[in-house]
Amino acid sequence: MKKILILITILVIALISTIILKNLDSKDKGSIDFTEKKAEDLNPISKSSVLKVLKSEFGENVVNTEDDVKDDGDYYSVEVKVNLGSQEEHTHTDEELSTEELELDEDGNHIINIGIHKINKYTGELSEE
Repeated sequence: MKKILILITILVIALISTIILKNLDSKDKGSIDFTEKKAEDLNPISKSSVLKVLKSEFGENVVNTEDDVKDDGDYYSVEVKVNLGSQEEHTHTDEELSTEELELDEDGNHIINIGIHKINKYTGELSEE
C-alpha cells in the first residue's frame, strides 16, 4: 500500500512539474520574438514630427521646413535655425556678430544657426552631432 501511495505521489509531482516547464517555455518564446524585431520592422516618425520635436526643444521660432530634414541612416539630420526677431528687437556688437552664425532674411529678421542636430527615427530622441 505504501508503495502505491509513493508511486502516485511521484507521478503527480512529475505531471505538475511538466506542466510548469511547458508554460515557462512558451513565455520565453514570446519575449524572444519581441526582442528580435529589427528597426526596419518599425515605422519611423515623419518629418513633420521631427519639426515638432525641434519646436518643443528650441521654441516656436524654429524656421526649418521638411525640406531641411535629411535622412541619415537611423537618424534624421537637421541644421537647426531659429528666428531671433527683427533688427529693431535685437542689437549685436561686432564681437557677437563675429562669433555667431547670424543671417538676415528678406524681412530683416535675424536667423541664427544653432548647429546640426540628429533625431532618432524610431524613438524621436534628439542629440547634437
